[in-house]
Amino acid sequence: MKNPLLALAFRGAKAVPPLHIFDPGTSNVLMTFLLLHDLRAQSRAPSNAPSTEEEFAALHAAPRPPPPLDDPGHPLMLFAATAVHNGTWRCAYMLRSVLEAAVLVQAARDKAPLAAATAAAAAAAALAASSSGLQARL
Repeated sequence: MKNPLLALAFRGAKAVPPLHIFDPGTSNVLMTFLLLHDLRAQSRAPSNAPSTEEEFAALHAAPRPPPPLDDPGHPLMLFAATAVHNGTWRCAYMLRSVLEAAVLVQAARDKAPLAAATAAAAAAAALAASSSGLQARL
């Protein structure tokens, strides 16, 4: 991945339990199936579009209440029916703040082996220096 911060966020999303980042192969297959679903659903959808100006004027002349949210014809039902939210709808926090924390967690995880190796090398060097000083005194 070209953007290192985005790569850290993707790897660090495991630290936030409801979030799940799909592998690219999984995402490709999922998006293909959603595209095929949308194409099939669009070809089966009834056409309620007005065909003449009079039908259009009659349709929009009187104010109508909005359709209920559970109506299958409601535009927001598209998101409910074929949503792939990767856990963001179940997350209790804003995604931006969670991913910033995920970047920090993953950066700490990535640097932890380096810090441990550096500390071990420093300890070995200190031990070597102290043992050589002891040998010189004896």
